[in-house]
Amino acid sequence: MTQPEDSHDGFSTRNPTLAERLEDEGELFVGLDFDGTLAPIVTDPQSASIRPESQRWLRELAAHPDVALAVISGRALDDLVERVDLDRIIFAGNHGLELRYGDRTVVHPDAATAQDAMAALAERLRRGAAEIPGTRVEDKSLTLTVHYRETPSDREAEVETLVEDALADVEPDLELVAGKQVYEIRPAVDWDKGAAVAALSDASPAATAVYVGDDTTDEDAFRTVQPDGVGVKVGPEEDTAATVSLADPAEVEAFLAWLARDAL
Repeated sequence: MTQPEDSHDGFSTRNPTLAERLEDEGELFVGLDFDGTLAPIVTDPQSASIRPESQRWLRELAAHPDVALAVISGRALDDLVERVDLDRIIFAGNHGLELRYGDRTVVHPDAATAQDAMAALAERLRRGAAEIPGTRVEDKSLTLTVHYRETPSDREAEVETLVEDALADVEPDLELVAGKQVYEIRPAVDWDKGAAVAALSDASPAATAVYVGDDTTDEDAFRTVQPDGVGVKVGPEEDTAATVSLADPAEVEAFLAWLARDAL
């Protein structure tokens, strides 16, 4: 159920399993995806924005002494930082391949060496995408995303063929992950959102890790926080490693409000 933007009343009643698990838990590591979690999914990814009240509650949680807060996204790091626009938060862009806290930025060394290959692949994909209406290539330097949300359904198979053919000719090896009307292409390194969550939560004093996300690439993080932590799927709770679900970004906002005001 979508809740009013300024209300978190009734969250624990609507979500008793999650509320009972986290209430009075003590120190928490809380990781959240951006698109589809903090920001509603939109046709044009460049127009996506965090829900204002979610930003407010994130600010309160970031200042709480018992919370370590991270936003972990497939977006490029600079883009993610600009859209969230808050201090005291750990940012992980490109599925965790680049991390920033305060003035310090760290890039996975193996991913950095694949940037030239990514640039060449992006150019090839752009040429092919130009022939398929509604298809767009997003170059995030360390990774690529091919968006086909606006592609006619009878042309979607062409997008898949374009991506697979382009990847077959690329060195070094790259990894393809299908998401919600996107193809994510990233270096085939032993690192993903799950690895990022593990590293960040282990570095924090928190005893319990919570991860909230909505897409295929969030499944690694859901598995990472089990069994001692909590994976929270945004959207239908089906075919997921998460143990609980929230309906939509509006309910994520209500969760953040409940966490800030009632749970800690």
